[in-house]
Amino acid sequence: MDFSATWCGPCWNYHNTHALRDYYNAHGPSGDNTARVFFIEGECGNNTACLYGPSGCVGPGGTQGNWVSGTPYPIIDNCSQNGPYQIGYFPTIYMICPQTKKIFEIGQVTASQIEDYANALCVPDPLSYTLESTTNNLCFGQTNGAIDITPAGGITPYTYLWSNGKTTQDLTNLAAGTYKCTITDAQNKKLITNNIAITQPALLDPKVVLLKHIQLCGDFGSIDVNTVGGTLPYTFVWNNGNVEQTIPQIFDPGVYKLSVTDGNGCKAQTANLTVQLFNTIPTTNAGPTKVINCKDTLVQLAATAGPSGANLSYNWTALNGGNIVNGGTTLTPKVNAGGLYKIKVTDKNSNCVDSSSVTVTENKVQPNTTVDKSGGINCVDTLVSFTSQTPNCTNCTYNWTASNGGNLTTNNNAPSAAGNAAGTYSLKVTNPSNYCVKNVDNNIPKDTTLPNVEIVTNNGLLTCGNPNVVLIATADTGAVYSYQWVATNGGNIVSGGTTLTPTVNAVGDYKLVVTNNSNNCKNDDNTAVAQDNNLPSLAIESNNGLNCTNTSLILNGNVNNNTGTFTYNWVATNGGTIISGGNTKNPVVGSSGTYTMNVVNTDNGCSNALSTAVSSDTEKPEVSIANPNQINCLTSEVTLQANVSNRADYTYNWTASNGGNIVSGGNTASPKVDKGGTYTVVVKNSTNGCETTQSVNVIEDKTQATVNIAQNGNITCATPTSTLSTDITSGGNLTYNWTASNGGNIVSGYNSATPTINAAGTYNVVVTSSNGCVATNQINVTEDKLLPTVATSSSVITCKDGIVAINSTTNNQVTYNWTTTDGNILNGQGTDKVNVDKAGKYELVVTDNKNGCQATSSIQVSENKVTPTVTTNSPRSIDMFENIN
Repeated sequence: MDFSATWCGPCWNYHNTHALRDYYNAHGPSGDNTARVFFIEGECGNNTACLYGPSGCVGPGGTQGNWVSGTPYPIIDNCSQNGPYQIGYFPTIYMICPQTKKIFEIGQVTASQIEDYANALCVPDPLSYTLESTTNNLCFGQTNGAIDITPAGGITPYTYLWSNGKTTQDLTNLAAGTYKCTITDAQNKKLITNNIAITQPALLDPKVVLLKHIQLCGDFGSIDVNTVGGTLPYTFVWNNGNVEQTIPQIFDPGVYKLSVTDGNGCKAQTANLTVQLFNTIPTTNAGPTKVINCKDTLVQLAATAGPSGANLSYNWTALNGGNIVNGGTTLTPKVNAGGLYKIKVTDKNSNCVDSSSVTVTENKVQPNTTVDKSGGINCVDTLVSFTSQTPNCTNCTYNWTASNGGNLTTNNNAPSAAGNAAGTYSLKVTNPSNYCVKNVDNNIPKDTTLPNVEIVTNNGLLTCGNPNVVLIATADTGAVYSYQWVATNGGNIVSGGTTLTPTVNAVGDYKLVVTNNSNNCKNDDNTAVAQDNNLPSLAIESNNGLNCTNTSLILNGNVNNNTGTFTYNWVATNGGTIISGGNTKNPVVGSSGTYTMNVVNTDNGCSNALSTAVSSDTEKPEVSIANPNQINCLTSEVTLQANVSNRADYTYNWTASNGGNIVSGGNTASPKVDKGGTYTVVVKNSTNGCETTQSVNVIEDKTQATVNIAQNGNITCATPTSTLSTDITSGGNLTYNWTASNGGNIVSGYNSATPTINAAGTYNVVVTSSNGCVATNQINVTEDKLLPTVATSSSVITCKDGIVAINSTTNNQVTYNWTTTDGNILNGQGTDKVNVDKAGKYELVVTDNKNGCQATSSIQVSENKVTPTVTTNSPRSIDMFENIN
């Protein structure tokens, strides 16, 4: 849309670019038919003729020309009817995008730029939708659901295809389920919505979870209902008027029915529920009594109950020691213990109860038979007798049997019996009143076994260390065994002759007899005892003694007759020290003294001793080191001197640390060194290997002084001399030597730290420290003696100018001093100009305020006061009114 005015020059210029015409031809009805162009006359005061040119144009602005000619698109001129368009300026070009319903001002652009704008600005928004609302079903199974969606973006019109086949924008009358829609715009762009759920509540279902009938002997009736599904809250109405979900107490039998309504008005009912009255009263009898004994260990009770056909339950209880094995919920339980048994019969429907009891007795007492035995089958006895007693049974029967080699020699049905062979003799006693039996077995061994006996050792020989020997034997032990030793052939028993370990002290033969007193069987064993009393023969090799090299010594002891096993124990006296091996033949010793070897022959306990002496030479050299000179810039090398007081054959070994360095003579008493540090010498006595270590510190001072030079004040005309000063970083006694060059001049203090100078130039100083080290530096000194420049000028003193000024010019900051010997200065002293009134010579001395240098300028002021010569004529009278020329 081109809002222009016929009088608008820029509008006419843009119209004649034919940008809108070209775009219309390409995309209007004659082109791809995707666009329209309109020219709108925006000047409401012009008539329509202005569109065709000046002819007939009436209006305030006139026209630029014929707007209609060559324009293929519509021209609209109805401003006079519609009123002003409120356009701020002409031309205003709008692009309207029908797809997006948006308007853009694009300005005066070319046809191709219009196309670019259309492609960029008239792109529809992506196809989308809004789920406005969903309506869910209020009751299970309804079809009242609805979906309301609103599409957006893309290009209208839209078409719809729902997953249930419907083609409307919105859906109604929906059952519960999931729905989605495919939305298609005019450009066949598609959008599939997300799944949209229409819900419904679960089926409203009142479930009867408990229906309890009325019991004559029990509870009231009740109905318990659990309602699920639907939508809370629920309301309940029973056919008897009850409005609770459950009926906790029902007194009257009959038919009951519940109606339920949920929060959405959905309804449901239970089936007809019939509540009955159960009034049966049961009867019971526990049955006859029973007896339990050793024969009948399990009995069955026989109860009865009625009425016949009733819904009965049974429950037995055992009291007073009774025990129910099985069938405790039947009429005929089995029990295995005496006691009181009680049955409780319950009618399951009416909850009415009846009970009855029965007693069961128990007799399981066994005969309390005991059997006494006498005699046995062993090395002496050949007959065994048995006698039984049963105090709790007078009519019991007896039966003896023999097995495992046993043999009865008496009647086998009597309380007593006898046998003559080893084996098992068994007695069975029976009580005929309760059938209880007692069995007693008697095992009779044939005991003719000899006792075991063996003399294991006689515990060695009789020796020096062992004058008594304990004989050791092994044999059967216990209260039935006894022991007896017998000595022959000189033997002697000191003690323990009736034990397994007697002590003896004489060479001879010894016999042990062992007796089993339970069967009188005996056995024996023999051994002999010998003697060994020989002393060990000892020897110790000679030694060379100890010194600083050999700080320990091995002593070599020996046993000459080396038969036997020996132990060694060395003892040190008189200062001796045993380092190791004190319990061997060859101990290591570490000091002079006396060493005694004690040897014991462990085979016979005999011992012997032998001593030897060890000497020692451990005298160390006495060493001192002379105090060395200092290493500095004058002395680069010094000689150390080690002195040994006692004479001997010595060796020297010098080492350097802490920066020291040995130049030569490291194995002599006087090495040469060239570095400060610590020097250590080890002096060793070659004869005894003893060493002494001594150290000495050599000081090295090669520190050069660092010299900084400063000038104290400048050399100027005012200060013709100055001093130099030095800053030395190292101390000590210092000497100075100053020299001057390049015009410099030293007035005094050539050999001091602060020389006096009076000329610009180069000054060098050589500073020598007390350690001979030299430091140099120089300084370049300048001076400021530049004279100021001055010039003076003045006029001539005349009769007219009786006072003249003398002016001066200069190039520095100066002070002024005017003087005269024959003139006269009126004022201005101390400034660059003075006023004078008398001819004469005037002199100006100017002084540079910075360096005190002076310059002088003189000027001669002359005077011209010559009086003019006047000649007068004779006087005449003058008319005061006469013109005098």
